[in-house]
Parts: sequence; C-alpha cells; structure tokens
Amino acid sequence: MEEEPELINSALERQVTQDGLTVNIYIYRGETEDNWLLEIEDHLGGSTVWDDRFPTEQAALDEALKVIDEDGIESFTVKEDLPTFVDPQMGHFADPLEDGSVLWAFTCTAPDCDCRDVLVVTAPSRDELLERVGPIAGAWARREVYRDAVKQLEGVTSFSVDIDSGALLEVDGDVAPDVQRAWEQLNGVHLDQFAELWHLGKGAELPVSPLDSTEPIHIEGLQSGVRVLWDDVGGLLRSDCYEDTDGGVYAHEYYCPAPRCDCDEVMVDFADDESEDIDSIGAVCFNFTSGKTTFEPSRPAERQRLGELWQLFCQRYPNKAERFRARRRNLAAAFDRIVGLQEKPIASTKVPRNAICPCGSGKKYKKCCGRN
Repeated sequence: MEEEPELINSALERQVTQDGLTVNIYIYRGETEDNWLLEIEDHLGGSTVWDDRFPTEQAALDEALKVIDEDGIESFTVKEDLPTFVDPQMGHFADPLEDGSVLWAFTCTAPDCDCRDVLVVTAPSRDELLERVGPIAGAWARREVYRDAVKQLEGVTSFSVDIDSGALLEVDGDVAPDVQRAWEQLNGVHLDQFAELWHLGKGAELPVSPLDSTEPIHIEGLQSGVRVLWDDVGGLLRSDCYEDTDGGVYAHEYYCPAPRCDCDEVMVDFADDESEDIDSIGAVCFNFTSGKTTFEPSRPAERQRLGELWQLFCQRYPNKAERFRARRRNLAAAFDRIVGLQEKPIASTKVPRNAICPCGSGKKYKKCCGRN
C-alpha cells in the first residue's frame, strides 16, 4: 500500500480575529511538492480551500489577508440553514450586563417542545466568549445536546432561566456566586431578547406588531376613552410573569392612546392568570413624567402584595419611565388606526366637556384630553 505524502505546514500559519470573529489560516504542501495550498477554517470547522496553488508561503498568506481585508472575515463563516444568532458573525446577541459581561444564549430548537427556558453563557469580554462558546454553538448547530457541551467549558458562567418570569432554573442546592451575580443583572430587555431568540430557534416568525403596519388596528370590545392593552398592539413576544410567594403573577400594561392627552400615565395591572380578563390583584398607576405612583388594590388585603409586585417590576425595568414614554408615544402615533368592533375610529366618539375624562386621569374631559 502506497503511503500518502507527509504534509509540511508553513510557519506563517496563524489565527486572525476581526469584528470578534476568529478564523485559522492554514498554509501547507506535500513533501514532494513545490507550491503551497491555502485554507481558511471558521469557528465551526467549515473551511474554504483555494483551487490555485501559490509559489511561496508568503504569497499564500498575503492572499488570505487581502481577501479578509476586502471581503470581511464573515465571508469565511459556514452558511447553514439555521438561525443566524448562533453564528459569531452576529456578535453577542444580548445586551451586556451592568458589569460589562457579555451574554450569549441558546434555546431549545425542537419545534414541538413548548419549554420556555434559555441557556445563558457569559464571559468577561466578547473575545473570550467567542473563543470559548464554539463547542456549544457547534453542538447547537448539529442539533446535539448543547447543555452537555457547556459543562466542559472553563472561563465562562452558565445558567438557565425562564423566558417569561426570569426565574433561575435547574438549581440544585446553593447557587454559585458567579451565577448569582450574573442572574441578578438580567432585566426585561434581556428577557425580550431571549424571547426573540426562542421564536427564531423554533423556526417561527417573530410576532408582528400592528404598530409597524399602516392597516387599521382592530381591538375587540374597545370603546372610546378606554386604555389600550399594549399586548393588543405591540406584538406579544412573551408573558411578563413574576414569581411571588403565592405563585406566578402576570403584568399587563394599559395606556391612553389619545395623542392630545397629557395624563402621561400607564396602568400596570397584576393578575394571577395570563389572561387580562381574570380578576386582578390590583393595579399601579404610574405617571412617567412626575414619577407619582398610585396603588389601586382590588382588595385592601392585597396592598402589600401589590407593592411587592411593583417593586419586582421596577427591578426588571430599571428604565421603566423611558419604556412607558416610548410605548405611549407609539400608541398616540397610531391613534387614528385603532378601531373597535364598531369599525369607527375611537377618536370620533365625543365626550361631554364636563364629564370625567375617560382616559382615567380623574380630570374633567375639558381639562384633559378635550383641552385642545
């Protein structure tokens, strides 16, 4: 049996990192050959090999560096029929934590599985994360058990959370300090990003917000002056759930959509069920201009629980005023397109000037939404 010629590797072989993505440049030839082969390998083991051979190893390296500079290092990543968020060319998909740590997350890809958990991997820097997370991304891409791959990694922090509640999952005994620190820094923005990831992982399209179209926005049962539930118009990525001593509680945000109303308020209703039709524990009215907060418990005995839930909400959304203001502004911009079952724009319904404003501000209509 004839032996294969031994390969001679060039001393010019190297790793190149650009925009957080690292590839390996290989330059080699057979021991009986004069010309050199050029190969670039990406993070998942996919490779690009030049058909042409190069007279010198330096010529091969120059070609590799030239193409990377002109076409971008992302041109050498494997293009698979898979969600692109596991491809390092997309960078870290989630916002960094407060301490600067970088997040990368993986969700279950089985279409028929309804689990709502996400595996979060963090590292002190983007480069460290990309360097270490490759085995997980590879296992994910091959539809293997990527949770097993993370157990073999060093230099990263990993944990699982529920997308809707943010609760820490799969914890046996005491929580490791690094996990506790990272988990406590997660906020609502991260959970929303995890929810986007969940839809992509299932191969599903992201929920479309009616606000992004120009079509009428139909809300069943809507009447003039009634606050609008954000979930009906914003596109529901996930349920906003909070775990307290009595179980899971769901928050629903209601806004006045009237563009000329200056109430600047949001009503956050808390209920023991995901449906907004269930009897609520109570609601918190928050003025995002003055910061004034009013508690309206359904039962006086629920006042303390309502306050604790509001505290959890504020922890999840540290920039809540900015969040509320943006949502209120988006609703006001779409006011003329929001219609109820009567198929008439709610802006067309008249309210007596001396009546209490239906937006819920407590003012007379002529001094609130009807002022202008």
